[in-house]
Amino acid sequence: MCIILGSEYLMASKKIGMLLIALFLFSTFAFTTTTTVKSAGPYKILLITSEFPGEVTNVTNDLLGFSDFSTVDSWNYNTNTTLPTIDELFDYDALLVWTNIDGNYSLVGDLISDYLDAGGKAVIMTFSDSASWNLGGRYLSTNKNLLAPTDEGYDYWALGTIENASHPVMANVTTFGSNYRANTNETVNGGIVIARYESAVNYVLAAQSPIYNMITLNFYPPERGTSDGPLMERNALVFVIEDLHYTPYVPPTTEFRVLLMCDDESWASTVQTALSAYTDFDEVVLWNYYSNTTWPTLEELSTYNAVCVWTNYNPPDTMGDLISDYLDNGGGVVVMTFADSAGWAMGGRYISTGKNLLAPTDDRFGTLTLGELTIPSHPVLAGVTTFSAYYHNNEYDTINGGIVIAKYNNGVILAAESPTYKMITLNFFPSDSTTGDASLLIRNALLYVYGAVPYNPGGPKNPDQSRGMAFDYTITQGFTFANFVNLMDTRSNAFAPSSIAITNLDVTCTRSFQHVQLLIDETNDNPIYPIPVALPSGLTVYKYEKLVIGVPPSTIAEVTFTFKVPQSWFSSFGVAKTALNLYQFNGGSWDTLPTTMLSEDSSFVYYTASSTGQGVYAIAG
Repeated sequence: MCIILGSEYLMASKKIGMLLIALFLFSTFAFTTTTTVKSAGPYKILLITSEFPGEVTNVTNDLLGFSDFSTVDSWNYNTNTTLPTIDELFDYDALLVWTNIDGNYSLVGDLISDYLDAGGKAVIMTFSDSASWNLGGRYLSTNKNLLAPTDEGYDYWALGTIENASHPVMANVTTFGSNYRANTNETVNGGIVIARYESAVNYVLAAQSPIYNMITLNFYPPERGTSDGPLMERNALVFVIEDLHYTPYVPPTTEFRVLLMCDDESWASTVQTALSAYTDFDEVVLWNYYSNTTWPTLEELSTYNAVCVWTNYNPPDTMGDLISDYLDNGGGVVVMTFADSAGWAMGGRYISTGKNLLAPTDDRFGTLTLGELTIPSHPVLAGVTTFSAYYHNNEYDTINGGIVIAKYNNGVILAAESPTYKMITLNFFPSDSTTGDASLLIRNALLYVYGAVPYNPGGPKNPDQSRGMAFDYTITQGFTFANFVNLMDTRSNAFAPSSIAITNLDVTCTRSFQHVQLLIDETNDNPIYPIPVALPSGLTVYKYEKLVIGVPPSTIAEVTFTFKVPQSWFSSFGVAKTALNLYQFNGGSWDTLPTTMLSEDSSFVYYTASSTGQGVYAIAG
């Protein structure tokens, strides 16, 4: 069982990586329509580069020309032999990073990667993603780069399409051109394109990370671009510092527009008619990729409150890329058969960023009926009593943490929910061979992914199934993650509160941080992060816990846990309530932390204990 709070700590291990990849997005549902970036500065900026000193001075002066920045310091790879520490980087509000001149940048890439993992904020610029001078190390190996290392270009191109016209990075930018960039038309690792160079080349100019607080500007800072280059740098720095998490415009909640994205208008018109009969929807629009030569832009897609997508032919990767970007930007999606079927599945970033809940597999033809309701009270199932479908995927298990809502009578998945995105998968093809409450299922799912129907699930069928939750917190020098179980967004909590041991954390840091992520990974067994040393003999473990807090470890002064253990556990295992303690693994052995029994009721016994940091813990007696 895994609980994640926050939006900026990422990738402590491969086990939690899939959950963490999308959490940045799940916490970004505040919508921005303004084209002005209002700074709460002045801020401190650190330039990290391998540049001629005179050029560093030029960039420094450009940024100091904006009132948003009080300090612009630099660390130059070519003149320094000692890398700054993570703690030293956090003395600044954000980093501006670029490379020039040959060098081994893997150590710099490691540093930037670790800084982003700890919640740092960065703007990455040319030639950091070029073939010859890219940031290497963990910046590449953990997939933080938004542009694939590619040949750099040395010819002039001007500003072209601004794909997210109201994105704060482009605020007041009217003219721009540059001679130096990475020559690439596509982002990698889910990068969200903000703007491009002119149509003759269509190279990516600016992109936003879907995971980290990072913007990539694909031009060389000392050149400044033409006219508004420094302004773009300023906007990007303010954007990552203030954690604006831009999301394209979404219509007012007084109007509910649905887009049906498909390739089969004969069945789509039937779905359109059925959904239009519900008073919930003001407009249901069809878009057939098979008969359209131009794809909608992300901005156009985001004018719909929710999208329902299915396939009947082999769609291009463009479809998966577009749906992936829409989900990354907080959009709600209902995915239906054959969008997850072998041969006809959506590809692109929908697959590569782990958004699909069903593995692309062979489709099956044969009538199945409504079977087990894994989460009977889920809003997707509201009012559903009868159902059958002829076309479906033959999958009995979800992937990418998908939470099963309902199954067919033979155990095949019928409906599932994404643990990290606003997405429901309905495993049936909307044709005339689907009977019963099919349109009601689609209607319910569309309302749910948009957020019109709140829900606190009763827990997945598998009590150890992981589920991520995302919240932003500001840690002051003595901050309480107050009863986080009760603070969870009800749409995010996949567990009954009684199944979570830790109920409260007090975290004391030596400095303040904004938008911090907390990760608690809880298991009944010896942790998957293998602990080579067993607990002292004679102890019975109730839970193992792994705690990660997205701040530099050296800034954590104290962590105080409050946790609960069921009364039934003590009676089942013969453990005395006064003998229970919290243990912390110190790398070579287990330390017993002083543990105080606070109180008890008919269901639980409550305890508190304190430690000095992160790591693996065990509740045992």
